[in-house]
Amino acid sequence: MTPRALAIAMDEWADRGIEPPKSNYPGIQRETLVSLDEYRAAFPEIPGLKPPSVMNDLTVLQFGPRFDSKGGVQTQLPPALGARYTVLVPKPDEDGVGLDGIRTIFTRAPIGTNVGWNLRPGFRAPDLCSLSGSFVPFAKTKAERLASGDSRKSLEERYKDHDGFVKAVTKAAKELTAERFMLEEDANTFIGAAEASDILR
Repeated sequence: MTPRALAIAMDEWADRGIEPPKSNYPGIQRETLVSLDEYRAAFPEIPGLKPPSVMNDLTVLQFGPRFDSKGGVQTQLPPALGARYTVLVPKPDEDGVGLDGIRTIFTRAPIGTNVGWNLRPGFRAPDLCSLSGSFVPFAKTKAERLASGDSRKSLEERYKDHDGFVKAVTKAAKELTAERFMLEEDANTFIGAAEASDILR
């Protein structure tokens, strides 16, 4: 959906000089890139989902005195581990989704929380599963979410009823089309899918 629209935006930029959509990459100055501890503190209470307590580090590898940033001769194999880079992650909103970045239709009219990480169970816990994300749906009602200890708003609190959900999807699709992050044909597909769904019926 978004890649299709951005491919056209890239072509228009390269061929006709039309500026692409403005970047909304998270950054330190906007305080939308944070440490893991800050991420964990801001992450909502979601039943059955705890944020990671570890993350993958980036470490400078030292291949010996005859090897530098431009290359050279490797005299130390395996390489020694040097200093660690500072690794920051996108700060989450009240649903657990990054505040910055492209706010897709799944975050503008959500039915649950999508995060880009998952944790290994058993003896490998709490290591991260490589390239595996998680999805946790919202409770249907406020009573259900309060009973389970979920801090995220329920579907009914967000949309009231099925028509409200369809209106939210329609609004999000039109915004994304205007921002050039979604093609009109994809927007119509999402709106049709929302109308045909059983969300809050």
